[in-house]
Amino acid sequence: MVNLTSSHKIARVFGIDIKLHMSWFFIFFLLAWSLATWYFPTNYEFGTAVNWVLGYVAAVLLFVSVAMHELAHSLVGRRHGIKVYSITLFFFGGIANISDQKITPDTELKVSLAGPFLSLTLSALFFMLTKTPLIPQVIAVFDYLFKLNLILALFNLAPGYPLDGGRVLRAIIWKATGDIKKATKYASEGGKTIGYILVAIGVIGIFFGYGGLWYILLGLFLVFLAGAGFQQVLLKQKLSMVNIKAHLEKKFLLLSPKKTLTDFVKKCIELDHHSFIVKNKNVYGVINLDELSQIPKKFWPKVKIGEVAKVVTPLSYDENAYNALRKMQNLEVDILPVEKGNQIVGVLHESALMNLARIRLLEEKLEG
Repeated sequence: MVNLTSSHKIARVFGIDIKLHMSWFFIFFLLAWSLATWYFPTNYEFGTAVNWVLGYVAAVLLFVSVAMHELAHSLVGRRHGIKVYSITLFFFGGIANISDQKITPDTELKVSLAGPFLSLTLSALFFMLTKTPLIPQVIAVFDYLFKLNLILALFNLAPGYPLDGGRVLRAIIWKATGDIKKATKYASEGGKTIGYILVAIGVIGIFFGYGGLWYILLGLFLVFLAGAGFQQVLLKQKLSMVNIKAHLEKKFLLLSPKKTLTDFVKKCIELDHHSFIVKNKNVYGVINLDELSQIPKKFWPKVKIGEVAKVVTPLSYDENAYNALRKMQNLEVDILPVEKGNQIVGVLHESALMNLARIRLLEEKLEG
């Protein structure tokens, strides 16, 4: 799936973190530039300075619309008992990071339709605003948002996973067959087909001089996500049957929160480790070398490990591998302590789970 680790929180709405992926900045400025130098000059006569202002305003409001689209998915999911971790805006739109533990065909259908319904509602709202006696510059922005929200809704309703329409298709097949693996396979094939159609449109556009690079990129991205979505379902089925106890590191070191970052770096070098568990009485945390990139080296001898470590809850000794991997990904850590009773009996590394995942996927290929 999309790697969301290079994301930064910018807001919290209804208890849900809104994040920006690093790739978002590229597409945002590119969109604003395109609006300012092509869309508004082609359709209106406002002047260069005004076009640039409108370009940035329209780009911001479009991404607000995308965030609201994902927020609609999240709120409907939460209403049905599904845990929502965050919403991330990235290169090609947005993605809601939600738990899949309580998803049923019925809830997936409702959650999937919530986003397009919200986008259609926004489109209708902006259309009505274009009919109000506002200044032409504001009307121009509203007209753009009316069109783009309509396109966003209709495109997302296309029957190919991971688009909303593909999730609707998966929910229907899942409900009819009771087999989420089969449902995801068919929906993913639909997503790949749509992706290849977009690539073909892009190639034809370039051949005839109309441009089509974005169609090609979007199509390839859809093909990738469709395949990754199917693999995610396979992983859930395979890893949910594996207990983590066989994959623990039994010999481990718990760092004191009172040690300095310099002590931490020395310990990393000594033991050839990237991450460690930190213990402060009954509270546990995780610290890894990536945290040091935000702190100048001159402060390492003064900053305590406890000031930097991320507080975590230990995994249960009886947890399955899939849930453990999901928890690590949602917390954005690569190691977690494992608890049996009230005692830490080992640590689990993300790398061990990823190796297990690769082996299980190879087994699936052999069986298939």
